[in-house]
Amino acid sequence: MAVLRLSSYRNEEMEENNGVKEIRKLGWVLYISVCVLYILSLAYILFFRTKFWVESDYWTTIRYHVNLIPLQTIREYRNTYEHYPELAVENILGNLFLFLPLGVIFCERKIRFYKSFLFSAILIAAIELIQLFSLRGICDIDDWILNLLGMGIGYLLTYGMIRILAALNKNIFSVRRERKRRGR
Repeated sequence: MAVLRLSSYRNEEMEENNGVKEIRKLGWVLYISVCVLYILSLAYILFFRTKFWVESDYWTTIRYHVNLIPLQTIREYRNTYEHYPELAVENILGNLFLFLPLGVIFCERKIRFYKSFLFSAILIAAIELIQLFSLRGICDIDDWILNLLGMGIGYLLTYGMIRILAALNKNIFSVRRERKRRGR
């Protein structure tokens, strides 16, 4: 009787493990799909918009599309908010949220914060320069700051959620173990 009970328990455990493997496989496919969709969306937003109109020559246009003074653009948006509120909100929140998923990915992949920060700082600077020289955007230090801040927010929110879920999971399993112990 004990052997039969043990054997049925192992069969149930194997079936449960197979179900868990299938769910994990499905989750992994979904995760990869979302990451690819994010990267494609990011590439479209950053590089496949219309070009700037070249005012005179290429280098003069480049010179007028660079801002290296921190918070200058944000101040300009604050000053013109009355007349163009949607432009200010779209630009500031858009730059914040644009790289938030990157922070989620870094945290989920267990990449340390300082490495994520350094990689993101270099990546975003490279993107800003590519946008500038391809005439697809303005090289703005405020965009760099907001993008980096967004990545950091995504990382820290994910880290906090992982910690909360781990604590809840620990409590759930301790309750299950206690119930099993009492049931025996």
